[in-house]
Amino acid sequence: VTFEVGLEHKKYMMHKSLLRYYSDYFAKCLDDDQSFHYNEAEEQPLVLEDISTNAFDVFQTWVYSQEIHIKLKQHGKTKVQRAFDNTLATFTGAWMLGDRFQASAFKTALNIILVDEIRRDNLTPSPQCITYAFKTLPEHSVVLKLLVEQYC
Repeated sequence: VTFEVGLEHKKYMMHKSLLRYYSDYFAKCLDDDQSFHYNEAEEQPLVLEDISTNAFDVFQTWVYSQEIHIKLKQHGKTKVQRAFDNTLATFTGAWMLGDRFQASAFKTALNIILVDEIRRDNLTPSPQCITYAFKTLPEHSVVLKLLVEQYC
């Protein structure tokens, strides 16, 4: 399956069988027995302009390795705070992608890493990061609850 991700339309290729295995969404739409299905030979790439390439990189890496290679670090409130917020934005975007693709194991893996890293290092998100999370994540998200808890 070919994806074009972000405003720059970066191309990604992923195996159909892995997408089906890890995503309930793709299990349904890539099933040849269904009335709606995606066929690489006939279809255009799946365009995801609202997803960052960083977030999609996290998803693709996890699908192939079940590993998430993002580490949150915070050493101050200036340049490093912005880097921390950018990393949280990547996590948030990846979680949103997992929610859209109905990839519950991926979302669980993200949640575990996020909780472990934030709690272990007592990291604090900025108000801008929390605002971004509220704009992009569903209101029932445990990520939202965690970010608010850490901020307060």
